[in-house]
Amino acid sequence: MSGYRITRERFADLTVAVVVGVITVLAAVADDRAGLVDCALIVAGSLALAAHRTAPLAVLAVTTACLLADVVHAGPAAGLAVPVVGAVHTASRTGHRGTAAAAAAVFLGGYAAAGSATSGIVRETLLLAGWFLCAVVTGLADRNWQAYLRQTEQRALEAERTREEAALRRAGEASG
Repeated sequence: MSGYRITRERFADLTVAVVVGVITVLAAVADDRAGLVDCALIVAGSLALAAHRTAPLAVLAVTTACLLADVVHAGPAAGLAVPVVGAVHTASRTGHRGTAAAAAAVFLGGYAAAGSATSGIVRETLLLAGWFLCAVVTGLADRNWQAYLRQTEQRALEAERTREEAALRRAGEASG
């Protein structure tokens, strides 16, 4: 892999992490819940997503911890789940679907507990549970799709190699 590609991928990962962080902070500001601690937790949890290719489990842990801490600190808001859903998807895609599901359950449990006095918290938690389930399933589907593409590519390479060997064999028989 060329250095240019790695740099471009890292830049794309950082860009996505920043965009997710900005959206989540803006949602917190719109809800009048954006204190300094809240913003710091959201930014830390969101920026961790930039390392999702190299350390998906660490990203899952940091993102879940930071955003859950913000939920406990400032109360539940569905927008706070966005970075965690992304981390759950990545962990599932890299083969850690059990860990991803456990992190989602921890986040949802803390979310429901933090909002236990809030009306509609059960409905909101169930909605988020659906998003987390989708993140785990799409991560698994992406993993399977990538495996299928690798297998198809290997078959195509093997078929090309077989054709080349047959052509060389025919050329050797024709000259001999």
